Amino acid sequence: MFFAAAIQFHPQLGNLTENIQRLEEAVTQAASAGAKFIVTPELAVSGYMYETRESIFPSTDTIPGAITDRFHKLCLHWNVYLVLGMPEHDEATGLLYNAAALIGPEGYIGKYRKTHLWEAEAHWAVPGNLGFPVFQTELGNIAVNICMDAVYMESSRVPALNGADILAFPTNSSAQTISMLQGWATLNGMYIVSANRADEEKGFQMAGASAIWSPYGEKLVEAGTSLDGGEEEIIYGIIDPKHYYNPNRERLLKRRPELYKDVMLHIGPWNFRKSAEPKQVEVQSFTGIDLKEKASLHEYYCFWAGKISLMQDKRQQGIPALAVLPALSATGPVSAMSYEEIVLLGQTFAVEWLPKYQHLALALETSVVVSAPECAEGHIYLSAWLIDDKGEIVHVHRSTHLQEDEVKWEPGRKPAVATIEKIGRIGILFEEEAYFPEVTTGYGIQRIDVLALLAEADSDEEYPPLIDERFHANTNSKDTLKAVWENLAMNIQAFTAYAAWEKEDGSAFTAVYAVDPYYERDVTVSADAQGIASKSITTLREGSWYNQQHWIVSRRVDHYYPLVAEAASYAPMISPQEEDDMMA
Repeated sequence: MFFAAAIQFHPQLGNLTENIQRLEEAVTQAASAGAKFIVTPELAVSGYMYETRESIFPSTDTIPGAITDRFHKLCLHWNVYLVLGMPEHDEATGLLYNAAALIGPEGYIGKYRKTHLWEAEAHWAVPGNLGFPVFQTELGNIAVNICMDAVYMESSRVPALNGADILAFPTNSSAQTISMLQGWATLNGMYIVSANRADEEKGFQMAGASAIWSPYGEKLVEAGTSLDGGEEEIIYGIIDPKHYYNPNRERLLKRRPELYKDVMLHIGPWNFRKSAEPKQVEVQSFTGIDLKEKASLHEYYCFWAGKISLMQDKRQQGIPALAVLPALSATGPVSAMSYEEIVLLGQTFAVEWLPKYQHLALALETSVVVSAPECAEGHIYLSAWLIDDKGEIVHVHRSTHLQEDEVKWEPGRKPAVATIEKIGRIGILFEEEAYFPEVTTGYGIQRIDVLALLAEADSDEEYPPLIDERFHANTNSKDTLKAVWENLAMNIQAFTAYAAWEKEDGSAFTAVYAVDPYYERDVTVSADAQGIASKSITTLREGSWYNQQHWIVSRRVDHYYPLVAEAASYAPMISPQEEDDMMA
């Protein structure tokens, strides 16, 4: 085990000499306190809000260069590893990059150039061209993302596939990018060390809240915020290498790259298949209650008919509704059943009860997502049916990624988008599938408006969003949410209806997730006392500061190839020599 430190540091714009001197003092303080891995904020040596190449150029340096040499002396003296945010001048091309250097006792190790630029630095920097390298050190395998990279799942996913144990995250965030880190730590099974600023620079307010996240999505430590006065400080957290290998990381071995090819598409700025106009929709998620052993299909149908009818009585007239029920909603849990019993159950549902759900949707003029075992092609699938308000089956989704105990099931093929005219483009996923961000991103690229996310009865326990709650719109109900699903909705910019089963203690995590609970303060709706979450949404959000269109057109697909490589093992890690060869 060893200590990692995040330095919440406030550089002065254009004051390179003073910034470096104060950074040396801060690094010395962290190292003398026992930290072995230290991360500084984005552009820590220079400050951030430059308007032109000419204005930032005096604060740049080559990497490696005089600045990295200077910090190498500290790393050698204290036997520490340092990620230093700085603007890089590439002498070969004259181009400037928003970069971070990794320096250790042995000297300069490697660098990362920010791949996804935010508007502020796009006026002087060019997008990074090194991909997402992973560097081998005695502390573990280290990768780097910078600020806006967090909006794109690929930025952390590629390093995870390349064997990264720790992701360093230098940032100048006003809240949203740091809010994504908990989800990426969980989905990739890696530590994340985030160093932010908490001051204001040229009218841009940074949030602070530097933090260290565990591979399980646990917040190990968090700094103060801009709401507390915006102080500089150093935070420390323990990184334990025995947790480099964990269930979240093991899930990477279950990936199905043959299904992820859409990740490499760049459908923008034009796409004539997307929804053409905003739609107002009532999105509803329902909590399942286990009606106990031997409960009949009739009993489950009556339960759901009553619940859905209740919500439609409250619905605003003329507003279309989508009712999302959890996995195996029509049958209840089947894990204790034999293969033959599941086959019979699936056949009975298809012949006798699926038509009744179709009639229910028609009678209530409500689109419904219902789930049961499906017997087809000589296999059993974990399936969900999308029924429109006319009672027609629009789409059948078969789960593509199954849980460990679902050896009876056959995995489905690539998920497809369904369209209901009154609602828009709809995606359906079972919970296990959504733990693979390549799948959810594929849906986002196909521009779904709503994602129906169906949990099984043994749903994984995950942490709620743990960033300082004052930044979050859900100050009262945040504990009933899951950070990974909030992350999903924000990442693909699609409202997400999560339908879960009630736990033994009576709790449930059913919710309809908003796409921006941080900047737009759009509230995610948790289930009420009756186990129902209902949110009125407007799709597309074309006037928003950030939306699905912006995300799609700003993706850097040329760096995402490792996600679709047909290989079960991790890709090889990059060495400093290989990095030099790439640049040549």
